Amino acid sequence: MNTNICTNKYVIYLRVSTKQQGDSGLGLEAQERDIDIFLNSYNKGQFEVIGKFKDVMSGKGSVEERPTFKKAVELVEKGTQQYLEVCGKKYIYTWSVNQLVEALEKEINRYGQRTETGVNSGLDSKSLSHALRVLYETKEILEHNTVTFPLTNAQEIKDIKTGVNTDLPNILKTIDKLYDECIELMNNSYLPEQTDISDMIKVMVDYYKQIYS
Repeated sequence: MNTNICTNKYVIYLRVSTKQQGDSGLGLEAQERDIDIFLNSYNKGQFEVIGKFKDVMSGKGSVEERPTFKKAVELVEKGTQQYLEVCGKKYIYTWSVNQLVEALEKEINRYGQRTETGVNSGLDSKSLSHALRVLYETKEILEHNTVTFPLTNAQEIKDIKTGVNTDLPNILKTIDKLYDECIELMNNSYLPEQTDISDMIKVMVDYYKQIYS
């Protein structure tokens, strides 16, 4: 283990004021999605989530009046957290038993078939699905200067990731074809080498200011 590698540690605090807000487009799931995008796309280096808290209450009270938020703040100040590691995934001790059971069941249902397929055939379906997703997104950016969510080919990618589609020759053929198309499009593209994401970050910051103000 290389102890010189810098790992960014994060405490995640998700909050909505009311159940109605949670059922809207600004709910907990939307916040989790945006945080996941940040961690996996814009975090520099390795990262570890050392705490995750969810709240359904107003954000106007003091820290003492908001026990869940207080736990999150205390964890940030402490900077450490104990966790249970299951199959390479870490589950923090601040979770309730129900939260842990729900998370484990979700992982089993989500990855069970994929894992079995990988063991039996040597097919790394997760890596293949990511490669396909990136190529589809790249092609759309180069052709239309945008990315559509959910992706037009979302079901195709999901079937590969979850082990429904295990036709490796055809999957690799599709990846090779998309790669060649993307290279040709890049050679004729006027898009810059580096992307300025400052406007996007500003939108995200303003978004969370609206939620937590």
